[in-house]
Amino acid sequence: MKEESRHRGLLWALVLAGVSFAAFVAWQGYGYYRLPVEQRPFHELHATFRPAGRTGLRLGMLSLFLFGCIYLYPLRKRIPFLQRIGKTRRWLDFHVVLGLTVPLIVTLHASLKLHGLIGVAYWIMMAIVVSGIAGRYLYAQIPRTVN
Repeated sequence: MKEESRHRGLLWALVLAGVSFAAFVAWQGYGYYRLPVEQRPFHELHATFRPAGRTGLRLGMLSLFLFGCIYLYPLRKRIPFLQRIGKTRRWLDFHVVLGLTVPLIVTLHASLKLHGLIGVAYWIMMAIVVSGIAGRYLYAQIPRTVN
């Protein structure tokens, strides 16, 4: 029971950290993000919050790192040393939390510009997130034992 509560605590800490971080970046760049796309290059925060700016690049690198962490879950089935670390259910929990956090960070990295070829990739990612939510819901509905 102690191990389960520690796991839940880590999950909630990860959720809180992800949401807090995204909220902090959104708050810092609120003046920039709320402007129409055409007016953003003239804003004082453009050099920082544009996708190729200081904060934008850092958000992109963080997103890439977190995507790598997300893909550890499916790799766990094929890499022997990962199979020995933790339980599959716990890996799935972290996979889900990161899968919900990454789109927030990617959205901020893209400066809410969600059109063009990059926009297509973004909306495909969002479709994957929605299918993951549906899959997790269905997974929870399946009985643990089949009689």
